[in-house]
Amino acid sequence: MYFGRWSWPFCWRYLVGPTAWLALVACATQIGPAWSALLGHGHRGTWTVTSLACGKRNGCEDVGRFVSSDGSDVRSGIHMSGNPSVGVGGTLPAVDTGGAEVYPPGGGHAWWAFTLATVLSAAVCALWTWKFPIAVIRRRRAIRHSPLLLRD
Repeated sequence: MYFGRWSWPFCWRYLVGPTAWLALVACATQIGPAWSALLGHGHRGTWTVTSLACGKRNGCEDVGRFVSSDGSDVRSGIHMSGNPSVGVGGTLPAVDTGGAEVYPPGGGHAWWAFTLATVLSAAVCALWTWKFPIAVIRRRRAIRHSPLLLRD
């Protein structure tokens, strides 16, 4: 099908591939901290909701302050993975592994979500790389070495 400029080949080449690469980078940076929380690494402590961050698209998210059990790790303005809604002043046990969020003990669902997203985006990136840049290079190389061009 052709829908003007937004044809499938155009979207595949210039939107799907680069978006998959961005998703791969974003997921790959979060997979380590999520797995660390699953495996029990990091500082254990308490996450306390200090405010709500409300947006038009995402609704409201709890923003809080993490304090480790021994008091050595304190982080403010941080979200908890899975965004449990406990209201301002509510507290939950949490694990800080140094990532962008703190996690519930055991890692919650973040470890499998980031693992799945990383694997899927890596597969799309591999397919896109094989079907677009490598195919273009091979096609150009074949044209350059074509017997029709070598005749004089």
